[in-house]
Amino acid sequence: MGLDMDRRGLLRATALAVGGLGLPGFLRSEEGLPTDDPTAALELDWTATLAWNRAISILSTPGGDWDGRLETAQDLLAARGGGVVYFPAGTYAFRDHVRLRDAIVLRGEPPRGVTVSGNERYALATRFVFPRYEVVLDGDGGDVGAAFKGIRLADPERASHCGLVHIDVDFGHIHLGEGENHRCGRNRLVYGCILRHCAVPDPAVPDPALGQHPWQ
Repeated sequence: MGLDMDRRGLLRATALAVGGLGLPGFLRSEEGLPTDDPTAALELDWTATLAWNRAISILSTPGGDWDGRLETAQDLLAARGGGVVYFPAGTYAFRDHVRLRDAIVLRGEPPRGVTVSGNERYALATRFVFPRYEVVLDGDGGDVGAAFKGIRLADPERASHCGLVHIDVDFGHIHLGEGENHRCGRNRLVYGCILRHCAVPDPAVPDPALGQHPWQ
């Protein structure tokens, strides 16, 4: 009994200590979790103000699929003024758009070896995969709404101090655009990322006036 009480006391003390850093106890910092500014070489004053040291791992976040876990992680960080959701090496399959919140950065594992993204040997170990478009050359064609997902802003008019770092995006797009009436937040970052099979559908296609079929 005494040993059990000691364990409970230790866990409570640990949770309080971590809570003092602004993070709940089950999101304790993992060994090797990067908290540096990966964009320091750019010498941009505003990137140094991002909360790089307020980082949590997606693997430590409760939830079912990766969509749900990311929402939970963003909720936790948003309540504390923002921070970094870290994705260790691996493949993360999302079912829908990732809607990036204000003051949140999604960060993958830093590249090893070649670190210049313009080099053909540049590679990343953290990979986001979105649903592929299933081509149907008949009738109404494939379900466009089920594919062409990507990373967008939850609030394009206000979202600031947010972005992506070191993530390989497959079958998805990144759109950190403006909102209505050209209103736009500031300090948005896409750094050291790779996009593969990136596309968005054209709402003007198909055009019956040109004789295009619905499946086109």
